[in-house]
Amino acid sequence: MLNLTTETSTTKKEHDGNDESETHDSDLRLIQQFERRRVRLGKRLAYLLRYGAEKEGCKVDEGWVKLNDLMKVAILAEHSKDEVLGDIKTSCSYRKTYRYQWEERPDGIYVRAAYGRKFER
Repeated sequence: MLNLTTETSTTKKEHDGNDESETHDSDLRLIQQFERRRVRLGKRLAYLLRYGAEKEGCKVDEGWVKLNDLMKVAILAEHSKDEVLGDIKTSCSYRKTYRYQWEERPDGIYVRAAYGRKFER
């Protein structure tokens, strides 16, 4: 009977190890999913604020686009306003310069790409 208890104990330890491994794999998948979403948002913002805002129906004034107008564009539908503004405020290039500029005006928040603006019509 002692041998049976030992086998049960070993099996439980192995099972617990698998749970930790499954949890780790699940956490890793969530991190990868979050990273892919963040990269996708960055690429969409770069497109819109450098080239595509007018083409997507936003009013552009010297490169500035109203954040509320930007949020109406279909390719940003899966992202929240806070998520978009957060990325705009924190996104840096490999040269450690900010990719976007933003400013608050009486009628709302306006954003633009810091460089590389050549809008398509």
